Amino acid sequence: MHGTLRRLVATWFITFRTKSSEGPHERCKIGSATKKPPFSATWSKDSYGNYWKVTNFARTKPSFRRKFLSDFATFLLFHHFYWSLFAILWFLWFGLYQRNRVILTVSAIYLLTWFGRLEYGSGLPCSTFCRSAWWKLVFEYFPVIVYQQVEHETASSDTIIVCCHPHGVMAVSRILLYGFLWETLFPQHEKRRALAARPLFYLPVCREFTLWSGGIDACRYSALTSLNSGNSIFVFPGGSEEIFVTRRDNIYVLLEKRKGFIRLALETGSNLVPVLAVGEEELFRLFRLVPERLQQFFLHYFRLPVGVALGSYCTCMPERSPLQIVVGRAITVHAIENPSKEDIDSLHAVYKERLVELYRDFKTLNTCKDKSLVIL
Repeated sequence: MHGTLRRLVATWFITFRTKSSEGPHERCKIGSATKKPPFSATWSKDSYGNYWKVTNFARTKPSFRRKFLSDFATFLLFHHFYWSLFAILWFLWFGLYQRNRVILTVSAIYLLTWFGRLEYGSGLPCSTFCRSAWWKLVFEYFPVIVYQQVEHETASSDTIIVCCHPHGVMAVSRILLYGFLWETLFPQHEKRRALAARPLFYLPVCREFTLWSGGIDACRYSALTSLNSGNSIFVFPGGSEEIFVTRRDNIYVLLEKRKGFIRLALETGSNLVPVLAVGEEELFRLFRLVPERLQQFFLHYFRLPVGVALGSYCTCMPERSPLQIVVGRAITVHAIENPSKEDIDSLHAVYKERLVELYRDFKTLNTCKDKSLVIL
């Protein structure tokens, strides 16, 4: 009797542990139902003999309830900037105008957390937030399709620098990588940080969202500190300036004069992984509010892009257009303590050539043959 009971308990424990060990990309929990998401991974071969792993994060026939949840989750995600404005107005009205002591006390305690300067250090990533099923709902909105070139050999590097192009109007590809997409693409590099624009850390709610997602300030000090600590990083080499070269006719990439990420790779010996977000340019329309010269002033001194991004139904929700994440093979980089200008230019030329080849190979698999990759 006791032996049978022990076997039943052992069987239950093993089954429970097996189910619990599934990654966030292997299951999705909505309400009380737990089910494996229908990710369809296939293999393709392009005209140049390269093998690709293609992962489709879309549902073939989503129910009305699932579609509503996906739209609602996406709406909340892409309007979190307005949460910040609401929090500021709440503080100004109840805290300063009505002198509510509770609001003033909570606000004072909250402001003390800003003195830790977490965005310049290791950040404040929250694995529970990054692995929540909420991200899966956002993935289903577009949908997202990932094309990943198969590595011929395993790259020998503790850290990698994932370089994504283009930035687009709202950097949707970075927001999606905050979720479980990173673990799907780079399972051997679990520790990661994403470089984010500095103004995001000056707004309540936006600050917490970015920190919990693994974001740190997009400056050289933060990136170098993160790489030396064993974290891989995700970066847009084009930066916020790339927002204002976004057009729907072609894929425009600022790269000719962008060499800071090349220096980081050489100094730390981190491999470079080129990534193209095809379809990023289709998700939003940008309306300029100030002349170009004044816009450059705000970008240079405040890192603040001044404009209005409009998507679906004239809101901040992106257009329901497919977003294709194209991941190339890693470029092996050997560490150089003090890289010279020739070292940087040489690796930059290799990276540029690899990026052009990546898009050329991808076009043989896809129907975006009417668009060209324009490097500025």
